[in-house]
Amino acid sequence: MVLETALILHYQTVRGVLFQDLGLLLTMFMAGLALGAAAADLLAARSAPPPVLGVAAPLAFAALNLLVTWLVVNGALLGLVSTSFLLLACGFLVAAVFAWAGLRRRVDQRTVISPLYAADLIGGCLGCLVACLILIPLAGLAASTALAGLLTLAALIVV
Repeated sequence: MVLETALILHYQTVRGVLFQDLGLLLTMFMAGLALGAAAADLLAARSAPPPVLGVAAPLAFAALNLLVTWLVVNGALLGLVSTSFLLLACGFLVAAVFAWAGLRRRVDQRTVISPLYAADLIGGCLGCLVACLILIPLAGLAASTALAGLLTLAALIVV
C-alpha cells in the first residue's frame, strides 16, 4: 500500500494532473495482480511452490521499493509509462507473495483462505491508513518507500 500510494502521489505531484490517468494507473496495478496470480498458478500446477519463491518475491519487492526511492530522490520517475510499469511490477509481486502464502503448505484450502484474506484486508486497510495519514505526510515519499523496503526485508527475518 505504501508503494502504490507513493507512486500515484508522486505521479500527481510531478504531472499536476491525475484524474485522467488514474484509471490506467490503477488498471496496471490490477493487471499486475492478475499476472502475479497467474504465474503462481502455473507454478502450483507443476508442483508445490518452490520455497525460494517465499524469499525471492519479498526480496524483489524490497528491491522495487528501494528502486522507487532512488527514482523519487533523483527525479527520474516522471511519466505515465514508467509509473504504470512500476505499478504493474508492484501488483505482480503483491500477488506472488499472497499466492505463495496460500499455497506454501498443501492443506485444505478452506482452512487457509479465510484467515489469509482477512489478514490481507486488515493489512491493506492499516497500510493505507498509516501510509496516507502518518508515514507519507511526516516522512515524505522517498523515506516512506525506503522504510517499506526495509520492513519487507525485516519481515523475511521474522518469518
